[in-house]
Amino acid sequence: MNLPHRFPFRWVDGAGAGIARAMITANSTWLRGNAALPAAFLAELVAQAAAILLVDPAAGPQQRWLAGIDRLEMHRLVRAGDLLEIEVVAGRRFGTAMRVEGVISAQGEPVADVVILEMERVINLDTTGLDALESLHRTIVDNGCRMMIAEATEQPLSLLR
Repeated sequence: MNLPHRFPFRWVDGAGAGIARAMITANSTWLRGNAALPAAFLAELVAQAAAILLVDPAAGPQQRWLAGIDRLEMHRLVRAGDLLEIEVVAGRRFGTAMRVEGVISAQGEPVADVVILEMERVINLDTTGLDALESLHRTIVDNGCRMMIAEATEQPLSLLR
């Protein structure tokens, strides 16, 4: 399990057989008492699970960038004592960007569905990639969401302005 994260920002406890696991405990630094886990933490769990489960360990260390969250649906609150299982599936790729879908369950009950856009370092974006990104953006906006792009280099950023 190769993540650059360390305590207290590493939330995935283990992974195997295509599933990552995270135990939600009451004494964690980011969950106080009987509070529910914020939705943004669920998106981070899917991103960490994707970084572990969808990367070839033989490829060596790779940087991954979370570019945005396409959709996050919570089916119930997550509280201390829940053992979460996170399944991720790689979706479409746009050059070095990849869409990842994740399903989080606790004790066999669905907790959340998450779709994120993960970007590695995109150095160059051509017109085909720009068209694909604009099409994805329209789909996201049509579904009432927003797309965020993080850590864009100068060339792709100049096309997006």
